[in-house]
Amino acid sequence: MKKYPPTNIRLFCKIFEWAHLHYEPNTGTWRGFLLQLFCYFNQFIAVLQVFLHLLNTVCRSFHYMPEFYQMLAEDSAMIFCYFKVYLLYHRYSEIKYLADFMENSFSNADESITNKFRVKANMTCLVYMMSVFSIWASLVFQFLLPITKEELANRSMVYKTKFPSRRTFTNLYIPYVDESELAPMIVLSIFEMYANFVLPLTGIAIVGLLPALIVHLEGQYKILSIRVENIGKIHRNSTGSPVHYINIETNEYIVLENMEPPSTSSEQAHAKAVQIARKRQRIQQNLYFMTVETLEKQRVK
Repeated sequence: MKKYPPTNIRLFCKIFEWAHLHYEPNTGTWRGFLLQLFCYFNQFIAVLQVFLHLLNTVCRSFHYMPEFYQMLAEDSAMIFCYFKVYLLYHRYSEIKYLADFMENSFSNADESITNKFRVKANMTCLVYMMSVFSIWASLVFQFLLPITKEELANRSMVYKTKFPSRRTFTNLYIPYVDESELAPMIVLSIFEMYANFVLPLTGIAIVGLLPALIVHLEGQYKILSIRVENIGKIHRNSTGSPVHYINIETNEYIVLENMEPPSTSSEQAHAKAVQIARKRQRIQQNLYFMTVETLEKQRVK
């Protein structure tokens, strides 16, 4: 039987590593040490963005309540997103162990069911990814829209910057710095573009983690329910031949000779059918005891 295919959980771990928010290098080498520092730098960038945005909400946007409510909603989303990053960072080894456990322990006894639910898990994760990216795209679209005169007057009243028409992607506040001037605006724009790429990327990973896990477990339950339903019945392979399972977890079986009972329209045919059924039962019993004996020998060793 083929090994269980790689799951979405493995991909989420890779995304977290690609974003350089978690890395476990050999710090004895200079390259590993620099990569570890870069990981800490990315964590610092994420915390700094959340802090500066919250500072803007507390210190400036409360002068205009609609702006305050909008900034408060953005703060909640950023804090929630960073909380997910923080959770994934400190539970990374457990999530990676979960991916290893699924790929090494989940049954692939029915590849058609496995592939079906793997596709379903991929589609589920794709929906979550599109939802996160749609929110991010709406923020970008809102940033590109021209500012109305009313909004310009509100920004001039709330933020009191030198050039109210100049705005950054998200409203950050650095004390004693006018972010509308050219140099601070360029630096803040680069900072925000980087931070707003890293946080949603890892947010997608942790948001899609539980739904993907549930879908894979649903596939395992489906395989198990089919096996349980066939208890006491004759198991057949894809060609219709009767089989006897040696190990149902790894889908190991041997094909029995095709002994279809004839028509029972006469007493002779009925006796023949009973004889074949008893013969099949004896074969299955012998195979069962052989399997049990083999397992006992392996256990003793």
